[in-house]
Amino acid sequence: MRKKVIPLFLTGICLVMIFLFSSQSNLQSNEVSGRFSDFIYLMAEKLGCVSAKRSMTQYIQVNYIIRKCAHFTLFFLLGICLSLLFFSTGRFSHEKQITRMVTIAGLFFSCCDEWHQMFVSGRTPSFRDVCIDTAGVFVAALLGNWIFRCVNRNRQV
Repeated sequence: MRKKVIPLFLTGICLVMIFLFSSQSNLQSNEVSGRFSDFIYLMAEKLGCVSAKRSMTQYIQVNYIIRKCAHFTLFFLLGICLSLLFFSTGRFSHEKQITRMVTIAGLFFSCCDEWHQMFVSGRTPSFRDVCIDTAGVFVAALLGNWIFRCVNRNRQV
């Protein structure tokens, strides 16, 4: 019982985090990603990758990449949690089944997330974000299956 409750709890936390981030207005979301963009730009400047004179175009590009990486990362974490959840049920006999189920669930949650953004001030749904989110879940499912395979192999030895 305990083995099923922890992955379910972690999955719930990931879904709440995704919902809370999606509930931010475009101004709030830009402020959060803007802080990361400032940090990344400062690091790149110190490393000599960009000039000290910041152009708005560079800043917008960095901010865009940060936002898309955040999408991928949040849904990657969701994919890990969903993999743990599906693996803990013991109902799926093959890794491909878990990968398929995790990816379908991730796609569903991604579509729900983008639909939810239609009702948030200044936010709009994006097919590109659905693709990025689903890619994050899919990569996590593949990684999760590889880890489970290694763990099971070590248990058999």
